[in-house]
Amino acid sequence: QCRARSPMADTLYLEYNNIDDIKPLLPHMAAMEHLTRLYLFGNKLTGLPDDLSELVSLDTLDISNNPIADVKQLIPGLSSLPQLRHLILPALSRRDAEVIVAHLPNLESLNGEVLPLSPTTDTDAHVPLELEHSGAAESDDLPQLSRDDINDVAVLFDAVKQLYGSAGDDLSGRFDAHVETVLQRMHERLRDVRDPFVRRSDLLAAKHALYDVCFTGAIDHAR
Repeated sequence: QCRARSPMADTLYLEYNNIDDIKPLLPHMAAMEHLTRLYLFGNKLTGLPDDLSELVSLDTLDISNNPIADVKQLIPGLSSLPQLRHLILPALSRRDAEVIVAHLPNLESLNGEVLPLSPTTDTDAHVPLELEHSGAAESDDLPQLSRDDINDVAVLFDAVKQLYGSAGDDLSGRFDAHVETVLQRMHERLRDVRDPFVRRSDLLAAKHALYDVCFTGAIDHAR
C-alpha cells in the first residue's frame, strides 16, 4: 500500500493490515516527503524501530489498538521523530503517560488530551488516559472496526461487481476510496471523543457506513 501512495501524499492510512513490523515499510514511508500523519491503528505491532528519523515531517502518529505490552519501550523510536506533535497510543496509565511526555518535550497532545497533563494523584495513577474523563469501564467493550468487518464488506462488494460483468473491474477504485474515507472520518471524529456512549455510536455508524458503497453500486445497476 505504501508503494501505491503518491509521494506527495501527506496522510497514510494502514489500519487493520496485520502489520507486525514497520521497519520494512520505512523506506517507502520516507519516500513520501510530505508525510505528516500516519495511522497504524488495529495492527499487530508489539513495538517500533529505535530509529524513525527518516520520517522527517511526521506530525501525527496513531498506533493504538496494537498489542504493545510496554509503551516505554517505544521511547527511542518516538524520540527520533523530529516533528512529532500528536501521539495516540494503546491504553496507558497516568504514570506511563507522564514518562512518555517527559521524553517527548515537543509533544502537544497524547491520546487526544492536550498537554501539559493535569497533576497525578494516587487514585488516577493507573487509570487509562483515554478513560479517566469518561469514568466508564465499559469503554473496554466498545465495538471496533476490524479487518474482518472490511473483508465482509469486500465480499459483498465483489458480488455487486459481478452484476456489472466485465465493467465491474472499474468499480474497485470506488471501494478503496470509500473505505479510506470512512476510516478517515472515524479517526477524525473519535480523536477528541472520550464519552463511551458517543464512541460506541460513532463506531457503529462507521460500520454501517462501510456498506454504503455496496448499496449505491446495487442501486446504480438497477437504474
